[in-house]
Amino acid sequence: MYISTLYFKDNLLNITVEEVKFNDLNLLVGASGAGKTMIVSAISNLKQISDGNSGFPGVKWKMEFLTSSRKKILWRGETEKSTLPAKIVNDLNGRSNNNFISEEIFIEDVLFAQRTTDKLSVVEDQFIIQKDLSLLFNPENRQLREISDEFDKIIFSDNSPQYDFNKGKFSI
Repeated sequence: MYISTLYFKDNLLNITVEEVKFNDLNLLVGASGAGKTMIVSAISNLKQISDGNSGFPGVKWKMEFLTSSRKKILWRGETEKSTLPAKIVNDLNGRSNNNFISEEIFIEDVLFAQRTTDKLSVVEDQFIIQKDLSLLFNPENRQLREISDEFDKIIFSDNSPQYDFNKGKFSI
């Protein structure tokens, strides 16, 4: 997956990653507090949403990317704000299940699937969705599964140097 544009807003945590446009090679560098961790956290949250984790109330996003097969994808959406008091939400591991206010998926600049709280529009075959799960969390639709598989390729790890005893040197 090659991310070209990212916007993310979390109303519960009161954080916003203003629209970021990425170039061909990306390296996050900046002073403490510049937003590097927020960008990585936003991508992690979107990965979880695409994997069916609906526990992100009050989140709004826009993400443009190319798949491994070079298909241009635009995925944007918004979830309902939590109606629970902040104390209860925090007791629920910081999140609670929420419905989607809107969600859209464009493939090669053509609207493929769109939903609002009360309507679903799909370009090709109809498929079943749940109100609290992302359109991408749909293993029955081949094109959505292909897009969702791109998120499965995202791996978050600590890249600090590790000593490789077999090679007798540090590696990353």
